[in-house]
Amino acid sequence: MTALRISEIAHGSTEYDATVELRRRWLREPLGLHFTAEELAADARSRHLAAYLADELVGCVVITPIDEQTMRMRQLIVRPDRQGQGVGTALIERAETVAREAACTRMVLHARATAIALYKRLGYRDVGEPFIEVGIPHQAMEKAIAFP
Repeated sequence: MTALRISEIAHGSTEYDATVELRRRWLREPLGLHFTAEELAADARSRHLAAYLADELVGCVVITPIDEQTMRMRQLIVRPDRQGQGVGTALIERAETVAREAACTRMVLHARATAIALYKRLGYRDVGEPFIEVGIPHQAMEKAIAFP
């Protein structure tokens, strides 16, 4: 397999637009959801990571500051034909590194039920009870990410 490259991309860039399309196609559209102009404008306060194999976009994740110590990871997607190849794990690990470099000590997220096992394998723990968000089961999760 070609080496995986993960890059931070700028909101509003051509690369950002490609990640929005990936998120729309695989996360939003199957649920009958669409991005609003307000949601995309709010993305400007987040950091965006994109995963590439060669020059092909295969995944992305968004991280958003919640407070001085906490980042929220959201909208993690790996193209279905590239799942199971370590792309999701690499994106999560890079997101944690970016958060640490921003002096954050905790990452929080709302995991879809289908992704809970991945997050648990990477050290995330359940917070509270499962709930329904955007019409599907989710679990709030968190992880301490301070430098060792």
